Amino acid sequence: MATTASSHAGVMLDAVTWTFFAIALIFYALRLYSDVGVLHFARLDTYIASAVFSLIVAGQISTTLSVHHGMGQHMASLETVQIVSTLKWSWIAQILNLIADTGGRLAAMAYLTTIQGPTHPRAKARFLGTLCIVQVASVIAIVAIILAQCSPIKKLWDEARPGTCNGRTRNRDFGYFQGGLSALTDLCLVFYPMIIFWTLKLKITKKVVLSFLFGCGIVWDNSIRQSGRLHRCQDRVTAEDDTDDQAFLITWNAVAMYVVFIAGSVPTVRPFFKKHFRKPILPKYLQYSNRRTLVQGDDGIALVTLPVPPGRAVVSSSVTGKKSPSPFDTGDAGLGPKGELGNGDILKTTRIETSRASAT
Repeated sequence: MATTASSHAGVMLDAVTWTFFAIALIFYALRLYSDVGVLHFARLDTYIASAVFSLIVAGQISTTLSVHHGMGQHMASLETVQIVSTLKWSWIAQILNLIADTGGRLAAMAYLTTIQGPTHPRAKARFLGTLCIVQVASVIAIVAIILAQCSPIKKLWDEARPGTCNGRTRNRDFGYFQGGLSALTDLCLVFYPMIIFWTLKLKITKKVVLSFLFGCGIVWDNSIRQSGRLHRCQDRVTAEDDTDDQAFLITWNAVAMYVVFIAGSVPTVRPFFKKHFRKPILPKYLQYSNRRTLVQGDDGIALVTLPVPPGRAVVSSSVTGKKSPSPFDTGDAGLGPKGELGNGDILKTTRIETSRASAT
């Protein structure tokens, strides 16, 4: 196996794609946990994302097998059986990545339907539906054109097999068209969420962050896709060293696909962070020590006093009840340390009085 500089393309392909795969896996797991574990509800985009991630797994395995057999090396350094295996797994990986890339967009569009607001619902649904139809039709067409390049299909990865490959120019031309169509769809997916977010009743910071996450991810995907695809479409027609030339194209097409999936998953993981990293319900000045408690009998009366800064409301509560979690429990309520009222008790509040402490 060659150890020339060209063989480093295979190493780069493996390293880059597996790195992005790990990031995509993390975001998919957080997305699934947010929907099923936190919200207890799986939306349409959850199912689409799951199907897309299955394609991503299959595509990543195919890419690795292609590199294992020789992708990224010159054909002159490989045996015929290695070349055939390399190109076969390469084409399988590219087709799977193309479908996953489109599926990532469909998942993002499905998620947008859940947050687009009540204004003009039919117009919005038609707009997103049109984008979905265009994307599905384009990926079906490009896959069909790829497979129809050669007759028989196996000649696509086995040049020695009798047959013809008269469809390479057609594949190149449609590649340009499909690249432009993807760029147009990406632009729609950049501006459409921004319009939605700025019409929702959200904090300005949330609007900026959500717009940035959707817009930046898809813009980056678009630039990566065009720099990889348009620079190499012509090379695919006249390529004489497929195992070396395709490594660059596969790398950046895979990166573009991962960016779409990750960027579309980021907004969906908010429930996870909101649950595990939310702010405590009581402000910090109510979480100081020097608490005083008095419990008497089974139906005890507990008096809780806490120091508060001047000008803050002094809360005095008279509570009765049986042993249960303390109101200062740090569990889901996030109210303070356990055990202040004994073994994590809950006391039912029956009367609350407030008074204003004067500043000194």
